[in-house]
Amino acid sequence: MVKQRAGCARFTHHSSIPIFHYANFSLGAAMKRFVWRLQKVLDIKTKQEQFRRTELFRLTEELAQRRTELLMRQGILYDIMADIAKDTSPRRLGAQEFFLRHTAADDAQIRRLQDQIADLEVRQKQKMAEVLAARRFREGLEKLRAQAREKFIREQERLEQKEADGRTTMAFARDACARMTEDTGSETPVESVVGDSSPVVRNEEHKP
Repeated sequence: MVKQRAGCARFTHHSSIPIFHYANFSLGAAMKRFVWRLQKVLDIKTKQEQFRRTELFRLTEELAQRRTELLMRQGILYDIMADIAKDTSPRRLGAQEFFLRHTAADDAQIRRLQDQIADLEVRQKQKMAEVLAARRFREGLEKLRAQAREKFIREQERLEQKEADGRTTMAFARDACARMTEDTGSETPVESVVGDSSPVVRNEEHKP
């Protein structure tokens, strides 16, 4: 066995990084988890947009039903009037009288439907504007999130490169320490070759 010298840093059996530096490097081995500080806001705005879209769908569906009902009532009246106009029998006068007695109620129902349709059309336009505004706000947040993620990735790549450079430097220092010890027979600390300048990578969540 090779007896360890007190002056040189001790190395692990599975790595060329000295023990007093190994913990610092191992912390940065894996990519940190990306955490965006506005993610909750984006989630809330996304749910609000979905809720408004659901409301818009219901309004549109109700508007279509009212329009269909209006067309059916108008169509029935037009058909009755057309049949009376074509009738040349003595029963025509009785049919006209019956039609006139009930036409007031039919007209009232038609006006009610027309008012409901006008109100639904106004509400539909307002809801469409709300959906559009919510979508634009969400898209703006998603753009900010994408930019923050790109910045985070670039920073992680920079830290990983710095860590890799540190490993290379320490490997070089170890070999230099061993060669100097063999040549001079004296103990050569690693710090005297590269100095104590190893990068420290903190294991914290990044919050852009």
